Amino acid sequence: MSEVSFIQHGIWINEQLGAGTAYRMPIVITFAAAPEPAALAKAIDQLVERHPMLGSAIEERDGVLHLVPAARRPALGASYELDIDTGPLITFTLNGRTLTIVAHHVIFDGASKEILVDDLAAFLDGTPPPPLAAHDHAAGLRQRVAARLEAAKEFWASRWREPQEIVVAGKTVRGRRFSAGHEHRFSLEVPRVPGLTRFEVFVAALHTLLHEYGNAEIVTAIDLSTRSVAEEGHVGPFVNEVPLFSSLDGPFENLAAGLRAELRQLYRFREVPLARAVPRIRPHASLAPISVSYRHGGRQPPWGNVEWLTFNGAVRGALQLQLLDAPDGLLAGLRYSQEADDVAEIFSRDLAEVLGRVAAVSPGELPAFTEISDKSTG
Repeated sequence: MSEVSFIQHGIWINEQLGAGTAYRMPIVITFAAAPEPAALAKAIDQLVERHPMLGSAIEERDGVLHLVPAARRPALGASYELDIDTGPLITFTLNGRTLTIVAHHVIFDGASKEILVDDLAAFLDGTPPPPLAAHDHAAGLRQRVAARLEAAKEFWASRWREPQEIVVAGKTVRGRRFSAGHEHRFSLEVPRVPGLTRFEVFVAALHTLLHEYGNAEIVTAIDLSTRSVAEEGHVGPFVNEVPLFSSLDGPFENLAAGLRAELRQLYRFREVPLARAVPRIRPHASLAPISVSYRHGGRQPPWGNVEWLTFNGAVRGALQLQLLDAPDGLLAGLRYSQEADDVAEIFSRDLAEVLGRVAAVSPGELPAFTEISDKSTG
């Protein structure tokens, strides 16, 4: 038994508010040849043995939340709800050549998908991965957060303001709750820009678009990895959501440089939950109506195909961008609520158009849009 981490505590609170399927993280694996069920069941058992968090639940004891063994052990084909209080918090369902895995975010993150798939394949192949060193992520994180907390409070004191409604393609959206949703899947071309990472180029394009829609001040929520070297190879929720603010200050060139500098400052406090640094923040499904999760990965294995961005049927906020920077390009899943239903595809097309303008400048130059286009009327 161990105390939960800050992110797990936050997810547990949001579950009490009614998260629905928003924290479900599906993975769909299609094998080239159907696996033998007994061999797959054994590999899954070895997987749970290697990653005990997969077989856990959360229990409150004397006002403190702890990870405890689930009421039952995860197993192939077992039918149960992903109940955060009783567990287990992962399911494995085989249908012919297709294995569907659904994990709860309280024990899982995007990078955990690759770890789980790689380890499962190794056990199926009869070549178990090297043993993992035991590591108490939550305890180490509490120490690091305590050391940075006062500086984080000072950092956010001059930046934090409650996110407001935002205009998207002529429509005002404001949702920051959990809701049933839909998904629009598309791909994006992110050009190389000197002095900026691909993520920074994307975020600058996103904020440019939101300014073009007529918003003077922008805030988007972004997921940042908190995974340290000690957590490499471990499954778990090693991520923290933080707000990123910007205001219009001249051409794209200035906006991009400003966002890069702000991100560099923000990264120093990526492990500190905002609720620890800013008093009286109310729980929300998303810190802002528009949120971004961006990660590298998505390599396809030689023995089959993996659907890395499977939709879970829900959305946090109004527009939730799930981005996977894969070897064959940037894959995007735009999850959207009912209030954004009529602007979601327009938003995705406009975002691609802004990135296209970035790509149109001469190689080696930083784009300097002399004027921000007016998309405020949709």
